Amino acid sequence: MAWDQEIKEKYTIFKPIVTNAQDFENDILSLNTAENKIIDTRPVSLSETAIAHFSKLFNQHANDHLSFIIVVSSLDEMTRLEDYFVAVPTISEAIDYIYMEELERNLSKNPMKNLYTFSIMLLSIVQLSIAQDEAGFTPPEGSTFNEDSSVVTLPAAQVLSMYSEVISFFATDVIEIEGVDYELNFISATITGVTSTDGLDYDCNVEGCAFLPNTQGEVTLAGIPTTEGTYELAISAEVSVSVVVFSGLPAQDLNFSIPYTGGNTILDIALAGDYSALNSFIPTFVLNVEPAIGVGLEEMNSLSQVSVYPNPASTQVSFEFSSANKDCQLQLFDLLGNSVYANSFSQELITINTNRFNNGVYIYKLANSNSSSVGRLVVNK
Repeated sequence: MAWDQEIKEKYTIFKPIVTNAQDFENDILSLNTAENKIIDTRPVSLSETAIAHFSKLFNQHANDHLSFIIVVSSLDEMTRLEDYFVAVPTISEAIDYIYMEELERNLSKNPMKNLYTFSIMLLSIVQLSIAQDEAGFTPPEGSTFNEDSSVVTLPAAQVLSMYSEVISFFATDVIEIEGVDYELNFISATITGVTSTDGLDYDCNVEGCAFLPNTQGEVTLAGIPTTEGTYELAISAEVSVSVVVFSGLPAQDLNFSIPYTGGNTILDIALAGDYSALNSFIPTFVLNVEPAIGVGLEEMNSLSQVSVYPNPASTQVSFEFSSANKDCQLQLFDLLGNSVYANSFSQELITINTNRFNNGVYIYKLANSNSSSVGRLVVNK
């Protein structure tokens, strides 16, 4: 089965391992176990055949009184799917939906007997919704924090091993800054960069990493780190807000960068030269990259003179390198950490067909018994 499964108490999250459209379509109908399901389709493009298969499964689960929810990557896909079944942009929204459906089903069965139990459940869901309506970042499970949560240490990565973690955040329609009397109405924020260490890249759950108010955003940090150490993520963004400086005058749009270092007259006056309150909206994220298990840094070498061409690739891509040991394994991963290609070769020039890959960014890893190389491949057909 070409699915990664994350099994929880009340639901199972399925993520496709394959990104080939035909393989993905064939594997949809294998999802026939009796349980609440969340299907994360964001790594793939949804064809009409895939939608038809999902519709068939949805009807089956509706008869079994089980939840069946699709997580999609774009508003266009959500619009295409809404006539068939429930489609949402994030896994957290899918989980909320499942708990609400369960609440409604159980209350309808025996409302008096279950009133107290489900009142408590409803309260917890409302509290969760309130928490999600507060602006801020939610790091991945396993992260640790300092005393005031201004520094977040992400789950550790490992040299030459695939890493993929998601940082979620929520932006309200109003930004409140301590010490600033103006009310900043949030228009948009575009993440322009996430820098950590060699081998890691980032991707967002919306096109262009441009986020609007009252939306749940996700930034995925993924790749194969090559160097041991402790790294601070440098996150940069372009932010647009509107503000009414004087009562009775129209609102003015302000555009500024984060980290903010000054330059906008209104903000500079309001902040009185102290930009820390504005920059603290993004906490400091720290990533520890640990050495590969059983391998010291002094033992690892890089494959010499690795060339990847063309990059971006359309129909095919070639990997050319120099090594005394020609036996080599090539792996490709998407930015969600899914392996999309793996094969072994005994030559210094490898050419693979990229027609079956979706457009996007991939991480490649070339390795033999004593050396390796990782990098970034873009597929754009």
